Amino acid sequence: MGGRSGWPCSGRGQLGRPATSSVVSPVHMPTITEHRPKVIQRRDGRFEIRCPQCERIRSEPRPIGIGLPVTNRAEAESIARNHAGRAA
Repeated sequence: MGGRSGWPCSGRGQLGRPATSSVVSPVHMPTITEHRPKVIQRRDGRFEIRCPQCERIRSEPRPIGIGLPVTNRAEAESIARNHAGRAA
């Protein structure tokens, strides 16, 4: 029932696997920089939000809206503004 210490927890995670720590090493964390997304107009008339800072981080998925075509310029600018505020 209990571990060697007498506590009810056995020191194991789900399904009897050893428990893992959720602490992330600072070595693996990306450096937080200010994001400066740009709204560009594509040849097909739609707009696209590009973020050079996100494009450099290939180990993480891109945030929603970055790199996807948008039909309305106002909507594209709104996405860009919201994205720029994420690292502030």
